[in-house]
Amino acid sequence: MSMSCVYASSVFEKLDITPKSAQKIKPVLERWMKEAEERYASGQNHLTDFIGMEPSKKRKRRTSFTPQALELLNAHFERNTHPSGTEITGLAHQLGYEREVIRIWFCNKRQALKNTVRMMSKGMV
Repeated sequence: MSMSCVYASSVFEKLDITPKSAQKIKPVLERWMKEAEERYASGQNHLTDFIGMEPSKKRKRRTSFTPQALELLNAHFERNTHPSGTEITGLAHQLGYEREVIRIWFCNKRQALKNTVRMMSKGMV
């Protein structure tokens, strides 16, 4: 059994697939298997290559914030944990980061706060 067969079977073995839905998905899976095996045979055996991720869609490098940017973001977060779209855009322009990077920073910061509160309520911190 080829590597792609092992991967595909482990992904699909827990799904409840009806015969009708299996017939519909069969051509898509056959095409995917053929492409995956060709990629594997040609040496593209990194997982991102193997699953057919387009080179143009490679993941962006992790953003490193300057200490000054973090100071401003944290100060803004203390005043408002849910800034409006306009505020996020303003911060992005002011700090020189993409708007989406700033939006994600606020999402991550809210989640970290939520996790800290949860841990404190359980007496773990």
